[in-house]
Amino acid sequence: MKLQIRRRRQSPASSAALYLGNPWKLGFVVVAAALLMARGASQVPPIHPHQQSFLVGGGPTNVACGDLPAGVTTWSAAGSPYILPSTIGDPNDPTVPACPSFPVAGQDEPLVAPGVVVRSTSTLMIDGSLGPVEIFSHGAGIDVMGGELQTIGTGPTNSITFDAEPDVASWDGIRILADGGRKGDASLSYVSIQHALTGINITSGATASPDDSHYGLTVRNSGIVVSYFDGIDAINTPISVTGQGDGRFGTLNNIGSFGIRVSFDTHAPAIPENALDVRSMTFGSSVPFAETGCPPLQPCAAGTIGNDAIQATFVDHASQPALISHNKIFRAGSYGVELINPLDPIVQDNTFDCNGTGSAQPKVSCLSNVPNKFPPIYLNNATADLESKVTSNFGKEDGLEAIVFNGTVSSGTFTWKTATTSPTQPLGYVLNGSLNKSGGVFRVPGGSVVKASGGSLNLSGVTLDASDSGSKTFTSLRDATSGIDAGCSVFVQVCSPPLPLPAGDWGGIKLMGSGANATIDHANIRYATVAITIANGAMSSPPASAPTAITVPAADGSRFGLVVSNSAIGPTFADGVVALDTPIALLANTLTCPTTTCSGASPIGNRGVDADFSGVGPLNGGLKLTGNHFDGSVNEAIRGSALSGQTAGSVLLGPQPVYVRGNIIRGAGAFGINFQGAVRPTLRDNDIAGSGTGQVKYSAIYLNGLTAGDFNSPASVAPPSSDPAVIWGNIGSGNGLNAIVFHGATAGTTSSPRSLNWQTVGTSSLLGYIVDGDLTVNGPLTLNAGAYAPILAGTITVSGGGLHANAAVVTSLKEQAPGVQSCGSVFVPRVSGICPAKGAGDWGGFVLDPGQVNTLTATEVRYARTGITMNKPPVTPAPTNLLLAQTSISNAAANGITTQSPLSVTQGAFTNLGGQGIAVDLSNAGAGASLTVDGAVIASTGQDGLRATGLGAQVVTVTNNRIDRAGAFGISLSNASILKLTNNTITNGAAGFPGIYLNQVDHANFDPAVPGNKLITGNKGAANGVDALAFNGNVDGDLLWQSARNTAD
Repeated sequence: MKLQIRRRRQSPASSAALYLGNPWKLGFVVVAAALLMARGASQVPPIHPHQQSFLVGGGPTNVACGDLPAGVTTWSAAGSPYILPSTIGDPNDPTVPACPSFPVAGQDEPLVAPGVVVRSTSTLMIDGSLGPVEIFSHGAGIDVMGGELQTIGTGPTNSITFDAEPDVASWDGIRILADGGRKGDASLSYVSIQHALTGINITSGATASPDDSHYGLTVRNSGIVVSYFDGIDAINTPISVTGQGDGRFGTLNNIGSFGIRVSFDTHAPAIPENALDVRSMTFGSSVPFAETGCPPLQPCAAGTIGNDAIQATFVDHASQPALISHNKIFRAGSYGVELINPLDPIVQDNTFDCNGTGSAQPKVSCLSNVPNKFPPIYLNNATADLESKVTSNFGKEDGLEAIVFNGTVSSGTFTWKTATTSPTQPLGYVLNGSLNKSGGVFRVPGGSVVKASGGSLNLSGVTLDASDSGSKTFTSLRDATSGIDAGCSVFVQVCSPPLPLPAGDWGGIKLMGSGANATIDHANIRYATVAITIANGAMSSPPASAPTAITVPAADGSRFGLVVSNSAIGPTFADGVVALDTPIALLANTLTCPTTTCSGASPIGNRGVDADFSGVGPLNGGLKLTGNHFDGSVNEAIRGSALSGQTAGSVLLGPQPVYVRGNIIRGAGAFGINFQGAVRPTLRDNDIAGSGTGQVKYSAIYLNGLTAGDFNSPASVAPPSSDPAVIWGNIGSGNGLNAIVFHGATAGTTSSPRSLNWQTVGTSSLLGYIVDGDLTVNGPLTLNAGAYAPILAGTITVSGGGLHANAAVVTSLKEQAPGVQSCGSVFVPRVSGICPAKGAGDWGGFVLDPGQVNTLTATEVRYARTGITMNKPPVTPAPTNLLLAQTSISNAAANGITTQSPLSVTQGAFTNLGGQGIAVDLSNAGAGASLTVDGAVIASTGQDGLRATGLGAQVVTVTNNRIDRAGAFGISLSNASILKLTNNTITNGAAGFPGIYLNQVDHANFDPAVPGNKLITGNKGAANGVDALAFNGNVDGDLLWQSARNTAD
């Protein structure tokens, strides 16, 4: 039978007079308009479209305001239409009172229960089995106060219609509360609710209803159209809203604010199944039941949702599941689906069209350029299985074509889907906060673009697989150069973000905890705070426990928990890569700006790479950096800390391997490379320029506490190696100090010494050497002609080899030289803006190996504590292993030379010394050891000019020397028995001291006529304390006495 259709009656011509009794209703259209304009919504005009009602039944039946009787009240076609009372009252009949309205937000409940009331002892059953049932209201709603509302016998041709009478713009809708100890509930099927302020509002907390024992409200195959506020509003009550997905049965359309809004707080009941179940519904496009002239989802069915189509707020981490699937959502003013704090939601197989566009006329055009666009899906602070439970959602012409997410991904393996504007591709992701994941695999395939705002990728114990060779980008949500353009969205707020973008728009990639590892190849990581952080991570990538987790394992993957290759990093607000107690390898990467300029001073806001191994022993591959290009950093380009010397209790842990080769560093704000505690590092062929040039200057490379550093050519290593661990071939220019500054110990052992051939700063493109602390050279130390060796604070100990210096200068770093302007550097900082003066004791001096031959020729040693120290010889009689020729030692805080081994000094000068010019003790050198000082100048010493003891049976030659201004004896010799002391001149000696003192001399020969190597003659002096040679002991042969005197000659 073909149903008769009648159109809704027109409003009376003077209906405005009917509004005057309840002034707030005059304003609801204005309020609705304000709501509709919020969050990008388009206004739904308060008019009544041609909805349908069915002429069947024997009504009308007027329903009184107030309580329905206890028990079951049945409305059916027999009494249809049912007319609900007015909330305004009859101005012409004061005896007809207004039925109270539902209170709006912030209002108290009226003294008399509003609307038609279904108490806890009552059930209102609407039976469609006899035909369609219509309920028209003059404003009053149905108030289920602890009772039950149920439809039965309904279907496509036997539907239930709720609508406002033509004399009012709206009615109160259906409200469901708890009362009388019972939680009100409702089950509605094939129901059309039209022109309500809010279609259905439920706050009862019911967890069951007649049609489903899991939901306090079920709405099946029904439509809500022209609700001025929300379609369905539920608080602390699980609801199920399902349809047929055909745009006719199961719709919400022309809703002023939210289509479905659900919220839960800590007072919510335990949820037996889903907190929210929305399936096969159509939002924003519908046709009335039984309409045939307008096919579903066509322009004639177009409508809008003012704000979200679906919004649900859950208690964080509470078991309140949501199931949203197979829905069609059109023209929502903001989000299509917005879930706040969801736990394990299912959002699948939904389609979105023209949502969140900001368009003023979304039924006409989805295009808009206002900065107020929304995505179809927003999962806010979610815990979700994005891999298997948030899938197959498609969008077209939405404001921001993406699933916007922040929260925790619970998928075991999660593969990133990149957001695109293609309607044939499932919606991909962008992030407006942190993505957290614990364990499992996070896969970012080639072609991916990961866009984030504010938060980080927090990956705890996760394998990050970005290993294939396809390009992939991790960047700011505001970056319009990659992936979907989020400009004009609510997350970016402006349509044209600043160019260049500032670094720090998002946190970066953070890999934390045992098992955390990553293989990243051909990636771009832009605008992060720190691009990559890995802490306490795995020893390999993939880890041994998951050998197949990485799609394309790197060649170095078995030795490093983080492998980054062929990638571009920067700009960053802080560091580029930070590693804590994790072996890392960076290969052929560039740390730079993605465009020609950065918003900051440098592409990297702190350090390019900062690796810290505090408290751990060797970690597999340690630190490997090869072929990387650093285009600028505020601090070091590369820093490695705690590379050795770590302990576990009292146990000394082993060092980290260090392999740094072929890197190009430009514009580092501090050291280009800074290693603390490196042991036998490979540091080769690095090119450092324009670094450390700020107000405080830095060296190109700093090796702080070096151990076993091998400064020899790779070819010299034995046994031969294709890639030996050496420090070699590092070049630089335009740095604060074009140098490798180091202290510690070089490579070599007693049985296998390794030489250190000094490299002078500025003599070639190779970085020269500066020593800033104690240095032990485990092999020969060679300073060739023209060598300049600036030293600060430390002592240079040469062991296992000799010192060989020819026409070299070894001096304080504070002494400014043309190629080593150290003033203002981190090593020689200015004091109150003034360069500190060089001075005696600026460095420790040389401590030389008495078992090795040490030669200094035409060399200057300046500003040491003691110029040269040599301990007792290892064998006796000791050979002369310390030989100085034309060499000067000056400005020492103590002695010029202190030795317990034989010494030969030919010419040279020892001046401005705080102690003795030359101090020799041959007590342990064995018989026949020699001391020769010939033709030297010794001047301005704090103590004796030359003092030697333990000379019994030693061959002593002190000849042709000039000694001036000695602080004690000019020459003081003890126990000499084979002594040649001739032609020395001592002047201006200390008061009370004779020029020469021979204590317990034996076999002294004062007679030039006696042949042999024993002779004391021709020694002169003037202006000394006592111009005399004082002696005691034994004299061989004749002695012609010469009286002591004071003289100017």
